[in-house]
Amino acid sequence: VPLSEEEQIKQALEAIIAEHNKGKHYAGFFVRAIAYFIDNVILSATGVLILMIMSAVQAIDLNALADAMNAYINTPTSEEALNKVIDVPGTHLFLVIWGVVQAIYFIAFTAIKSATPGKMLVKIHVEVAHGEPMSWVSAALRFIASLITQCTLMFYGLGYLIVFIDPKRRALHDYIARTRVVHDKIKEVDSRK
Repeated sequence: VPLSEEEQIKQALEAIIAEHNKGKHYAGFFVRAIAYFIDNVILSATGVLILMIMSAVQAIDLNALADAMNAYINTPTSEEALNKVIDVPGTHLFLVIWGVVQAIYFIAFTAIKSATPGKMLVKIHVEVAHGEPMSWVSAALRFIASLITQCTLMFYGLGYLIVFIDPKRRALHDYIARTRVVHDKIKEVDSRK
C-alpha cells in the first residue's frame, strides 16, 4: 500500500530529526554572538532600570553622568574624560550592582536552564564536556572564565575567535571550564497531527 503524501512527509521529517539527534552539533561563533547580543540587550534594559531606581533614591545624579558621558564620547581616548565619568557620585555603586546583576544572570540561568535567555531563543545550550547538565559550580567557573576571555579583546578577541578553528567550537572560557555550547535536539514529530 503506497503511503499518502502526508505520511511520506512525516517519515522524511522523522528521518531528518533522527539524523540530527545522532550526534552533537556544536554552536558556532555567529549563533553564539547573536545569543550574547540578546543577553546584552536584556542586561542593558536592566541597567537602565537600576540607574532609574538609583536616581529616584538620589544615589546617582543622571544629569552629571550624562554630561560626563557626553564629554567621554567626544574624546574617547582622553583619560581625563573617562575619570570624569567614574568620578560622578554613585558610579562606583552602580558598577558594583551592575557586576553582581550580570554574574547572577549568567550563573543562575546557566546553572538552572543550561542556557541564558539569548541562548534559549537561538536554541543552543551549555553542557559540561561529557554531556552532563551544568551545575552551579560549573556555571560559576564558566562565568569567571568568560571574564578572562573578555580580557583577550585587547588581543583582537583571540579568546573568542578560536571558536572558528576548534572542531568543537569552544571559546577560551569553554576550554577553561570544560564546557561546550551545542544546538538543542529537535523534538519528535507529533504523530497525532
